[in-house]
This record gives sequence, structure tokens and C-alpha cells, in this order.
Amino acid sequence: MHIEPLPIGTVFIFHDTEMMIIGSTIATDNEVDRPYYYCVPVPLGFIDEDRIASIPFDELNDNIIRVGYCDNEMQSFLDNQKILLQSFVKLGHSKAVEILEDFNKNLEAIANE
Repeated sequence: MHIEPLPIGTVFIFHDTEMMIIGSTIATDNEVDRPYYYCVPVPLGFIDEDRIASIPFDELNDNIIRVGYCDNEMQSFLDNQKILLQSFVKLGHSKAVEILEDFNKNLEAIANE
């Protein structure tokens, strides 16, 4: 699966509804890890957690109206997110989490030296 994360604030049409990306996650769908965007309807925005839609990355297609603001910091975040998401998809959720936990332990050990 080709993963190219979009910035927060990106607006797109999904099932005749204008939606905006407010975040992303990895979820298991039919025993396969897939990246999803957290989205809210435009112009209503966030009302409560029950109204947040989870939409798979690959279902946005060419329905993008506006790409969210992307400065150097956001681009760095998106580049790192792409690596992380590809890891979850290729390795599977549990293996990727195990690797990240080991990485965090090593990072903490280095910081405490």
C-alpha cells in the first residue's frame, strides 16, 4: 500500500460530505493494519468524540478540495508519519509496537547518561 499522509486541515469530499482531517491512526481491518484519518464535517468541526469519522487513507482518492497548511515542521512530521505508517503496515501492529517500545527504552537510556 502506498502511503502519503496529508496535513491536518486538509479538506475533502467523502460520500457527498465535506470533511476535514484532524488526525490519523492505525486500525486493524479484517486482520490487516490500515492507516485511517480522523475527520470531522465542515463547517461543523469537532462536536464530540462520537462524531469523528475514521476514513482509510486510500479512500480519499482525488476528492481533495484544499490541502492543509504545511510548513517545515509539518512536513517533517508527515515524513516521519509516513515511515511509521509504512512500518505498521509492513510489519504488523504488534511487531511495530514492540520495535517502537525498544526504541523508546534505548532513547531514554541515552538521555539519562
